[in-house]
Amino acid sequence: MRKGMASLIVTGVFSLLLIWPQGSDAVEMRALPNKSGPAGPIQGNTIGPALNLPKNVRPVTIPAELDALTSPAGFNSWQTATATVTLTKAAPTGGATIVLSCNDPSMLAFPPTVAVPAGALSQTFVVSAKSFATSGQAILIASYQGIVKTGNIQVYPGTRVTTISGLPNYLKTASQAAATVRIAGIAPAGGWNVPLYIRNNSDAVVPASVFIPAGQSTGSFTITSRQQAGMILIYSDQQAYQSSSSTGCTRVQVVVPPKLSNPTFQICTQNTSSCYAPTAQVESWKSINLSIGISGPYPEPTVVTLTSSNPQVATVTPSVTFNNTYWYGMVPISTKAVTSPIPVTITLKLGAETKTAQLQVIPGFMVNGVSIAPSSVKGGTHATGTVTLNKAATAGGVQISLTSSRPGTAILQAGVTVPQGQTSATFSIATTPVTASTNTVITASFAGLQKTANLTVIP
Repeated sequence: MRKGMASLIVTGVFSLLLIWPQGSDAVEMRALPNKSGPAGPIQGNTIGPALNLPKNVRPVTIPAELDALTSPAGFNSWQTATATVTLTKAAPTGGATIVLSCNDPSMLAFPPTVAVPAGALSQTFVVSAKSFATSGQAILIASYQGIVKTGNIQVYPGTRVTTISGLPNYLKTASQAAATVRIAGIAPAGGWNVPLYIRNNSDAVVPASVFIPAGQSTGSFTITSRQQAGMILIYSDQQAYQSSSSTGCTRVQVVVPPKLSNPTFQICTQNTSSCYAPTAQVESWKSINLSIGISGPYPEPTVVTLTSSNPQVATVTPSVTFNNTYWYGMVPISTKAVTSPIPVTITLKLGAETKTAQLQVIPGFMVNGVSIAPSSVKGGTHATGTVTLNKAATAGGVQISLTSSRPGTAILQAGVTVPQGQTSATFSIATTPVTASTNTVITASFAGLQKTANLTVIP
């Protein structure tokens, strides 16, 4: 039976693929022709559990193949990077030589071949750009025994300008400022000239290019502004310059010396988040804001001085300093008590320029009078005082201060509040026994103005 089975395998025209029992290598089992002629007929079906291969069947090892090429997605043209070739299995004796090429040989530099050592699965190699100014996408190609793998690499030029720094946001007319150009790479032997393009060249002068010495990545240049104000756009990319792109450029605002803006009075609530312009008047003892500023930003601090024509009635901060990030603001003006309307002139000066703002301070709440009933009391009894305002109190009431010229004889509280909507309020005065008639002055005051009344305490 076994002899008949062997004859059948020999005469077959198919191949039997088996996994070789020792190791992980796949082998192919091929049947070789039997020179002894066909076997006799098979008698029954009695194949045993063991497989006995004929002597003329031998294993054939499947060779290693190229599995992958791993390359960087991109790099700058002054840099080097590593790529890796990987096989499907360990390289055979003598190693595996992978052939390398590129769709554009002018872009990338790499070895013509890379050898994977015997027994190894992979090998790395170095790839770089052909020149400092290389730019574009290249396809790296690896091939081995008919199998090809590719990798796309984006190459960015070392000449690419990354920043133009150092210039101020604002530049005075007829002045200069220095700036620094930085490129993505390091300039090659002989250095590198970076071209500059300027829009509105009637406003300033810049060099046509900036030289970056060999081995360096930066170079400096000077911009000179002309006499008129304007916005300067400096480009390092010609395409962005030609398309008037708002990106890819450095901005410099050339400014003339600032002038004073017209001042206005403002009343603000919630920390100046809500302001309105009232008539130019304010009640005494209250404050009002003066909105002041200059015509525009300036590179140097700008000092505006302020004076009041009547500091006894209205006081103001003596000066305000503006810079290129703060060139307008609110200045509080504090007022004192008046009994009749009083005009005040606030004067602003910037260099030889002068602006004025007219303010009228009008009477606010004030004590119209204070009375005591009865005006004469026996020591040890009480009297009642009444304080009167010139107009009804607003929300929260008005707090009136009270004092006694003889606090040991006439005792009273420190103050009294006139309620909202009312014009008067009463307060109590306690007295102590005396041996002789004693006159006491009761004073009611508010916002610097006061009224008095006399109280006589008798034995």
